[in-house]
Amino acid sequence: MIIQPDVIGLILEQPATETTDATYINGWHINFPAEVPELATLSLTRTTSHRGYGDGGAVPVCYQFADQATWEAREATLWPEPAEV
Repeated sequence: MIIQPDVIGLILEQPATETTDATYINGWHINFPAEVPELATLSLTRTTSHRGYGDGGAVPVCYQFADQATWEAREATLWPEPAEV
């Protein structure tokens, strides 16, 4: 069974003001409803999740990638397309 990711993307750290640009927490952020063993080395420790899941607001497992392209390259290796028969 494939666990569907919740792609968070960039997380705003500080909104823009009239005198400063917005700042973001480093990386491209993805949440899953359960741990993905293939991504265990990338797991973040968070005190507050930015989103919960609908099944009672379960706290997600959060992963951080360097950027969107790094996530997309890694995602392609997690669930390869089935071979045509």
